[in-house]
Amino acid sequence: MTNTTRDLIQQLAGLARRKHYTCEDSWYSCPQSEGGSANEHAGTKCDCGAAEHNAKVDAIAAELRGGTTLAETL
Repeated sequence: MTNTTRDLIQQLAGLARRKHYTCEDSWYSCPQSEGGSANEHAGTKCDCGAAEHNAKVDAIAAELRGGTTLAETL
């Protein structure tokens, strides 16, 4: 695989990644968002789905680069 292909895979993965949900009212923001959540009962774990989504994006990118197979990472 060429460096150009690896760079393109990395660019695509960067575009596919999601940010953690942030709301103007931080009570509803994901605990892992930049400002966190004002809800003290929310804990620290992602509750917006971004962490799970980004893990899948990373797994697909690794497979495209010749890393592990997608089935091994899911």
